[in-house]
Amino acid sequence: MRSSLQKSLSPENGVVYSTATEDMAIRNEDWDRIHSEIEAAINLLRPQGWRKAVFILREFGPLAASAAIVVTLFGITLGSLYQSYGHVKDETEFRTHTADRLDGVEKRLASIETTLFATRTAQVADKPTDKKNAAEAKTILQTAQKNSVRLPPDIVEQSGKAFIDAATKEPAAWDAALQFLNYRSFLNEQLTPPLPAPQPFPTATYMASILFRNVEDAGPHELFTEAAKYTTLLRVGSARPENSARLELIGERPEPQGSGAQFVVLEMKPEFSKTVGFSLDGQLYKNVVIRNSTIMYAGGPVSLENVYFVKCTFLISQTSKGPELAKAILSMGPATTAKLS
Repeated sequence: MRSSLQKSLSPENGVVYSTATEDMAIRNEDWDRIHSEIEAAINLLRPQGWRKAVFILREFGPLAASAAIVVTLFGITLGSLYQSYGHVKDETEFRTHTADRLDGVEKRLASIETTLFATRTAQVADKPTDKKNAAEAKTILQTAQKNSVRLPPDIVEQSGKAFIDAATKEPAAWDAALQFLNYRSFLNEQLTPPLPAPQPFPTATYMASILFRNVEDAGPHELFTEAAKYTTLLRVGSARPENSARLELIGERPEPQGSGAQFVVLEMKPEFSKTVGFSLDGQLYKNVVIRNSTIMYAGGPVSLENVYFVKCTFLISQTSKGPELAKAILSMGPATTAKLS
């Protein structure tokens, strides 16, 4: 216990009095009562009922508002993504559907164009001795080839043979007939069977003999000893010697064995394709594919066995056996087999 002495003046008599105060320690049994009174006072300060709800909203409102904003933005984002995805999906489906429809339209138009070309070709071939029909036939075939219009091979064969026969009466029909050969060679590009990858030709084991002719003056054919300078010569696949490809001269001693190649691919180099052609006079070809070249024939002996002319131009004499060879090229399918002596 602590004591203190205080002095005071009496306002009435001016006498100084001394009073003593004493601080007493709190007893243990008083603490419970003190805590209860403090708790009661705090409870009076706490909001109750609707005031409590307002208090909670006031205290947690900013946090709830922030959360609501985040949820709202997230929802908007998802909605936008969904709409974007739906738009892209719809647009993709629209484009695909449109592309399919356009593709179908193009195919139908191509079919109509082919039918029109084929019908008109047959019509002009009905009167092949007419010079106008011969000129129109050439135009039809040149346009069809330029636009990659593929006419039915039977129409090409029948119409071409009609102009070949008419050439005995009308020279202009022969030019039209040669255009049918050129066009048939164009068709052969897709009719030729697929071949394995070509390899260099084995010149050391097989001597290929190839006849050439100058396109400009159509002079006598000659054997170029440096064929590699003018041509591309490749072998494709392998075959037994007796069944393999051959490029030889008629009347000359044949090679003791074939080339060993399933096919030989022969092509004039681009820089010589307009000035030098392959001459068929006196030539023996077996299992040969001739591409992108000028083919010349003046009526001499020729032996062709399973020979493919692909995208070639023909300069064939109308006299002698020219018409017979022309018909063979038109009528034997993509591969030509003919033996003329």
